[in-house]
Amino acid sequence: APIVSIPAQLQERDRDAQKRLRAVAEFLAAEGCPVDLRRRVRKHMEYVLLGGSTSGAEPALEGISHPLRAEIALFRCRELVQRVPFLSSDANPDPGFIKRLVLQLKRGAFSPGDRLMEGGEVAMSMYFLASGSVGVYVNMGAKMVTTLSPGSCTLPPPLPVLTRVVRPSYA
Repeated sequence: APIVSIPAQLQERDRDAQKRLRAVAEFLAAEGCPVDLRRRVRKHMEYVLLGGSTSGAEPALEGISHPLRAEIALFRCRELVQRVPFLSSDANPDPGFIKRLVLQLKRGAFSPGDRLMEGGEVAMSMYFLASGSVGVYVNMGAKMVTTLSPGSCTLPPPLPVLTRVVRPSYA
């Protein structure tokens, strides 16, 4: 019986996503937002809501035991873990640490130009880049000094730099 409900949950998720997309489009149009901004918001929301960064797996996994959830999380994050140098098997990390880490990961999606963090900020998040790219800027965002690629991990730097999304994973 639970297997039959997964397609129904996914269909309901897609209906809800379409409803949210319409509501946001109507709001942005009523506010007189520029067409380009509305297009970028729609593209981002379609990616996020219709399958790019969230797969709908979380509701489907309700009721599954903690050890099985950990195994699923390890499987889903295996490529990302291998790309991050200090987590890869070459670095010989503690398997317990890896398991605890992947259980805490939350998928997210960002659009080009989104500011993720700025130097000197208190670290509230750590980002593991699975796809796309992130630029690191200095001089109040005037000059890009490097680009981070999948497998990079970021914390707010102590220096006055700015990190912005350059190429999203849905591009």
